[in-house]
Order: sequence, then C-alpha cells, then structure tokens
Amino acid sequence: MESNEALWRLLTLLVMLVTEPLLLWLFKTTAGKAIFCIKVTSLTGERLLYPDAMERTWIALLEGCALQIPLISLYFEYKSFDLAQHGKTLSWERESELTIGDDAMWRYALYVGAHLCLAAVNIWIWYVRGWPFG
Repeated sequence: MESNEALWRLLTLLVMLVTEPLLLWLFKTTAGKAIFCIKVTSLTGERLLYPDAMERTWIALLEGCALQIPLISLYFEYKSFDLAQHGKTLSWERESELTIGDDAMWRYALYVGAHLCLAAVNIWIWYVRGWPFG
C-alpha cells in the first residue's frame, strides 16, 4: 500500500471515529441511519453519551469492518452480516438500542441515490485534483 493511500485510509478512519459518535450523541443517528429512520440510544432510551458513542464506533470499526483493511474487511463484514441475519446482537450494539421507523421502499432508492451523489462528488474531485493515490 502506498503511503498516500495509507494516509487517506487513516484520515478516513479518524474522521469517522470523531464524526459518528458526535452525530449519535447530538442526533441519535447518522446520515445513513437517518435515511432508514434508525435511532441509536442507550439501553434506557436516552441519548448516547459521547464516550459511549465513541466506544461503539471504535468496536464497530475493529470488529465489524477490521479498520477497513482491504480483503480482511470483507470477511469481517460478512461475519457481521451473517450474525445479524441469524438474530445475534453485534458486539458494538450490546450497550445500545436501535429503533427503526418505517421501512418504506422509497428509503432504499434515497439510500442508493445518496451513494451515487457521493460517488459523483468523488469522481469530480478526482477529475479536478487528480487521483489521490499516486
């Protein structure tokens, strides 16, 4: 892995480690969770404290996606998906409660649309500034 790529991955993880707990603490949700009306609270239904949200995010990064290390993360993500499909509580969700609003089909289209918009922004940035990995 080139140093530029490693730096981008590290920066991405650091941004996630700061912003996700902040969003969970302030709004009980993140952008992706909000699209599906998912709220994350403490087991008592209260807003997560920032340190608790930070711990939750850190555990999810480690055990849910192996710090986004290529290929290894695919295995961890599959294992997490498999556990969830079998009704198991994921390790980062043991101290929190998920509340899901409706599951209207338009939410799935919105989710795909949001990802397409993010991809378009990335492509535009790469076009303007150049490919960031070398």
